[in-house]
Amino acid sequence: MINNQGFGELPRWLNEGLATYVEVLKDDSLEVKVTDQRLASWKANTVSNVMPVVSVRELLSATQSDWSATKRLSCYQLSQLLTYYFLQPQRDDFTLPLLRTLAAQKCAKSDVESIIDQRYTGGLSGLSEDFIRWLADRVHAGIP
Repeated sequence: MINNQGFGELPRWLNEGLATYVEVLKDDSLEVKVTDQRLASWKANTVSNVMPVVSVRELLSATQSDWSATKRLSCYQLSQLLTYYFLQPQRDDFTLPLLRTLAAQKCAKSDVESIIDQRYTGGLSGLSEDFIRWLADRVHAGIP
């Protein structure tokens, strides 16, 4: 509900990711970390093929069916991790304009893919590469 009031109709992956991000905020600060448990769960589920691996491109275009059936766990976990990636301080040059654009256009349906292609260095392909590298670094190093 807060996402809807602030940003309008967000894509499901971003809505779910922001909701989870807010859920894990510490009471005494605005600090959030990707927990070892969340990374371990993602790694275990993908390595053991419990859930299908979903690319960033697939997540951004996931259908209602994907979210409710075959790729459900993948969509939820990847949306949480991708949102956390976007909300890292070193991504402020991309994320703050993205959120401002969404808030300014909240009466229109969001086309985050176009915004990514226009504003993220390398577009969607660049984002996919950067995100996978960032995620792999944390999974292998156990860094929150």
